[in-house]
Amino acid sequence: MHRFSSNQSLYFLDPSNCLRKAAITITTSQYFEMTLILVILANCIFVAFPTQKSDINALSDMEYVSIGFNVFYTIEMLLKIVARGFISHQFAYLRDPWNWLDFFIVIMG
Repeated sequence: MHRFSSNQSLYFLDPSNCLRKAAITITTSQYFEMTLILVILANCIFVAFPTQKSDINALSDMEYVSIGFNVFYTIEMLLKIVARGFISHQFAYLRDPWNWLDFFIVIMG
């Protein structure tokens, strides 16, 4: 169950704001959840592949894929922060312990 605060998200997005409404609609969609699970599974598969570097200065194809995963996780985090707020409300993004892991992975990535 998704819960959202009626307070402003990020101190300037009211619950009636179209950007926040869109973020809530996207993050509560079953398609968003399924896509997220599939991306996580694909990321696990790609992490298991060995990488070979032919040139020290060149990025391998796997590194580009890893960057793509990081971009997806960053977009997911930003959507959830816009929808819920960051930390100041009861149902904010960082008030959920599962999101601590997501936040840590995105920041470290």
